[in-house]
Amino acid sequence: YFVNYLILTGAISVTIFLFSFVLKKISKQFSLVTRLKDTFAISIYSFLPYALAVVILFPIELVLFGGDVFSNNPTPIQLKPAIAYTLTIIELGVLCWSVFLSITAFYSQSKNFIYGLTFGLALNLILFAECYIASIYLFNY
Repeated sequence: YFVNYLILTGAISVTIFLFSFVLKKISKQFSLVTRLKDTFAISIYSFLPYALAVVILFPIELVLFGGDVFSNNPTPIQLKPAIAYTLTIIELGVLCWSVFLSITAFYSQSKNFIYGLTFGLALNLILFAECYIASIYLFNY
């Protein structure tokens, strides 16, 4: 598992770096002056809620559901539905907060709402797709 986590962490880091590099080139087409490290920093900043969720929510889920948090037989929703739905709503709030932060971060960089919305959603969709694909190929035991 540790090697898989290292692979996923490396892939996410490379993806964010490449996204920042491509965004710098695209921004130049819109006459926006951006630095690579600024774009990389605001991209990382927008994913801070996920780090907080791992530190705060994940231990709570482990305490409440134990090893069944990773199981589909029975699912945590079948074991403790009220708690599972509550934690799911909190996780969706974290997801929305992160998407909001990425959109506002790119907006503050460009002062253009369409630019911020487009690239904020693009970064989130790319990373969600990458994590989904990794969950299929890396963590399918």
